[in-house]
Amino acid sequence: MANNDKLKEIISNLQNLIDLAVGMKDSEFYPVSFFSNTFDLLQKIRNGFHTLEAEQVEMFALQMKRHQELIISIHQQMRNIERISESKTSFEMPKPTTAPETENTEKERPKKTSIFNRIIGTENVQALTTPPEAVKPAVIPTQKVTETKPKDISTPQEK
Repeated sequence: MANNDKLKEIISNLQNLIDLAVGMKDSEFYPVSFFSNTFDLLQKIRNGFHTLEAEQVEMFALQMKRHQELIISIHQQMRNIERISESKTSFEMPKPTTAPETENTEKERPKKTSIFNRIIGTENVQALTTPPEAVKPAVIPTQKVTETKPKDISTPQEK
């Protein structure tokens, strides 16, 4: 509010200067007091603006300092969060890495085998497989479906 009061004082001095100048509008000769009062009012107006400016610059610098402190505290909080997340990720299992592929990948890769083949071995699997000519289609027996009427279901109370 101090800035508002200072601004009101400057406006008042400006109004006094206008009134003084308007009063001399019709005069051909200006008294010495006119110039003295005019320069005094101009000096008060100028000093008032300089004081107002200095206070505004000081308030601006203080606000910038507060913002800088806030930014620094936010930056420190972000660092702490990163450290916490890094410490949590250090306990996780490492992710598997894949070997870079080469030009002869098909020759170098082992053949994919099922778990069954890995357990009993591939030579035993050959003995267990059935040749295609030995496979015969399955015969499903069919029965003649007869239509039956549902039995009369009644409770003893209804009879």
